[in-house]
Amino acid sequence: MKKINRRSQSKYPALDPKLNLKTRKDLLDYDYLNKLSPKELQFLNDFSSEYINADFKTSIKEGRKRIHRKKRVEHEKNRHLKKLIQDFAFGIKALIKILNDSQITNNARSKLKKSVNKFKKQIKGQIKKEFKFVEDSYKTSAEHSNNHRNMCIMSRTEAQGMLKSTDFLPETLMVKKDTEQEIIDKIDNKGIEDEE
Repeated sequence: MKKINRRSQSKYPALDPKLNLKTRKDLLDYDYLNKLSPKELQFLNDFSSEYINADFKTSIKEGRKRIHRKKRVEHEKNRHLKKLIQDFAFGIKALIKILNDSQITNNARSKLKKSVNKFKKQIKGQIKKEFKFVEDSYKTSAEHSNNHRNMCIMSRTEAQGMLKSTDFLPETLMVKKDTEQEIIDKIDNKGIEDEE
């Protein structure tokens, strides 16, 4: 049974800043709600649930339906795999050119070319098997945005009522850290201490 609370009793909970996280209040600044029809309010509520709250639950009883349909897209890392195929194909072409320019028998050359082409086909097939797809791109994007917003130090301190300006944030938060460089510096410093 669904828990009854203020949010579940509200008709348009995604539009009311009081019923949402404080980190989202800037995104829920709708000053024109009183001019919208109930149908438009429901649409804006459903849109806000998806875009701001990353809530994709649908309910026929409550009249909630999904605004953005599921869209399957290639994972962004697939382009690196495609580049790998291109680089590999370029390397195979260079190898075949070397074979053609070499002074070996025609029989050996054709056998080697067959082996190289077979290897090329196998590797291409293996790389293509590694391709990944995002089944629901909009939902994934909304979840990432929501997570970044929740982790953002600026929106968190503002939501707690502590941030009036970035001047009050500690300097260490404003500086991007290069952890790799820090590790190298520690190793270098340890080496210097060991020598002394």
